[in-house]
Amino acid sequence: MLRVNEIAERLRKGMQAGTGAPADMTEEKVTDPLVITPSPELADLNTSGSASIDLRLGTWFVSLRQARMPYLEVDDPSLGDQFTKDHYVRFGDSYFLHPRSFVLGTTLEWIRLPRDLAAYVIGKSSWGRRGLIIATATGVHPGFKGCLTLELTNVGEIPIAIKPGMAICQLFFHEVRGPRPAGIDRSQFAASRKPTLGRIGPDRFFQNLTNSPQAAWIISQAKLKAACEAAEGRSIEDMKANAESLLDEESTGYLSETKELERQSILSQICFALSSGIRKGAGT
Repeated sequence: MLRVNEIAERLRKGMQAGTGAPADMTEEKVTDPLVITPSPELADLNTSGSASIDLRLGTWFVSLRQARMPYLEVDDPSLGDQFTKDHYVRFGDSYFLHPRSFVLGTTLEWIRLPRDLAAYVIGKSSWGRRGLIIATATGVHPGFKGCLTLELTNVGEIPIAIKPGMAICQLFFHEVRGPRPAGIDRSQFAASRKPTLGRIGPDRFFQNLTNSPQAAWIISQAKLKAACEAAEGRSIEDMKANAESLLDEESTGYLSETKELERQSILSQICFALSSGIRKGAGT
């Protein structure tokens, strides 16, 4: 874990990188800097002796509506706008978080992490003692760029007034060992400036567990046909672009009678199998 004076030094070099040149010729130019905007006071960081920096509350909030639905189907993307509401709170005004209520907020600061640093968010105990709980140990991956979404809950007995610009949480940094990857963090939350729910969708493992016998059979037959056509010279990209061409008449008929969500799931699993590698002459 990095001490605050180390963070301050990283931020100083990041500011110099933004000007295009190091402060003096003895310093190496930083090409992958740590950036926090607005920047904390570096002089205060150097004298604090702590191991974290404070982040402030931004001006955007997302609350959950009281919807008339028996339950929330979390993997249905069409429901997002039906039970969320955006709020903009000006500096100097307050957002009132009522007991047992939940809201998404965002940090005022925009953050850029280099590829050798990760971070995690911890709520400030001064807020927690008043009933405001912030999602604990939220991880921030190397290469992240954007404002951080905060999950805020009032577990107390009276409403809490939270104001944009107030120090709301603290950020701890630690180094990531090993070779630096060439890519950047491509999570759905990267580059965001407003709080967002994010997507929850079934991954491949879950789909394999929940596939109906008919769906599993269709996918296996499509993989067999893809292997044969690959052996005859047909490209994987062409098969991915025309996945339904790998289906026989019976499979096509079954898909025409299924719900669109299941149909798309089966076709996407066929494309994933093609991306994973269909070897010529093999059925797997």
